[in-house]
Amino acid sequence: MNSSDTSRDCCNGTCADLHTTENCLYCGDKCLSGYICCKDGCQNPQGDTNCKYCGNTCRNGQKCSYGQCVGGCIKDSDCKTPGGYTDTTSACCNGKCKDLFDTDPNNCGGCDIRCTTGSTCCPHVGFGGFGSSCIDTTSDAWNCGSCGHKCDISMETCVSGICVKKCSSSNCSGSSRCCKTGNGSEKACVDPQSEPKNCGDCGIKCGTQSCCFGQCVDLNTTDNCSKCGNSCGEGQFCCSWGCQDNNFKNCGACGRSCSVGQICCYGSRLDGYDDNNCGGCGIVCPTGTTCEGFRCVPNARCGDKTCNSGETCCDNVCTNTQNSDSNCGSCGNVCPTNTHCELGQDNIPRCMCGAYFCSSGQSCCGDSPKQTCADTNSDVHNCGKCGNDCGEDASCINGICVYNGY
Repeated sequence: MNSSDTSRDCCNGTCADLHTTENCLYCGDKCLSGYICCKDGCQNPQGDTNCKYCGNTCRNGQKCSYGQCVGGCIKDSDCKTPGGYTDTTSACCNGKCKDLFDTDPNNCGGCDIRCTTGSTCCPHVGFGGFGSSCIDTTSDAWNCGSCGHKCDISMETCVSGICVKKCSSSNCSGSSRCCKTGNGSEKACVDPQSEPKNCGDCGIKCGTQSCCFGQCVDLNTTDNCSKCGNSCGEGQFCCSWGCQDNNFKNCGACGRSCSVGQICCYGSRLDGYDDNNCGGCGIVCPTGTTCEGFRCVPNARCGDKTCNSGETCCDNVCTNTQNSDSNCGSCGNVCPTNTHCELGQDNIPRCMCGAYFCSSGQSCCGDSPKQTCADTNSDVHNCGKCGNDCGEDASCINGICVYNGY
């Protein structure tokens, strides 16, 4: 390398500029067609961080389009109508023009006005107001149950997202009761069998629970799963969407999926070597056989003995391939130096470097418990081999320590 000019190097016997698409940072590192050479290597000139040329970053919500940063905004007046006039119904929020009447819960009626849990962003209706605002649709008579669903204000009020008749003490029919709704002193005819603010009788509030048949209950149990009275069957469990059977994507718990090569049996994720569930749940391998790859096969002689369940015959030796450094996962798969065979959370054995699984081309360096994966071609602390520290003011290039100024 030319010590006086780090932007050039000797490539195939010729002094070459390392900032070209033919030799980008390193000799022979050629960029793809249409790419440019920047300080971080070959880059796409249509990307937002190197738009047309290196370091040209698009900001304020703009995007790179055909080598130009376009769109976005800095201030409200940058937001225009189709006719080119300032759009007074929009605001510039985080570099993007947002409609003030939009239902975006993170910019409801203005920038960064976020609706809390239980409220909905609705456009203003009724008296006064401009743009959108966060509304409790369980009690708002102008947006009852959903944005824009208006109750008959003179005769009705909104209770639990439903328009119900206002009442005095004696004009409710059937099993309905005249109770306070939580909207000030206002009263309405409610069903105490299902109304969470008056569950069973006026004034009994369920809080975060639901009112089912006059009782406050959780809707995440197998007796009332996602809705009142929805009882799960034997072997099922309750998820937010309803009762769920054990299957590949929900094995023993909601969203607990099996890995490739596993089956779900009775809520447990099993691999293809379970003698009690071989090829299917409840399929037990007969005496003298063992499960291998979801099939019951005869116990083969391994040298002068028969291997136990879970063992594999490797070079006439019964071996547990889940923890053998010489036969990790399969016979003959030898773990690299410093690594050990361990069973991962997905029940697949791997050669581990302490707590890490090294990628192809990396080496396991250091002593336990401070082992780490290192690329000895570029790691200044493990340059060329583990433990070879280049020291300060040096770089590791292709496994060789290169010192600045030399």
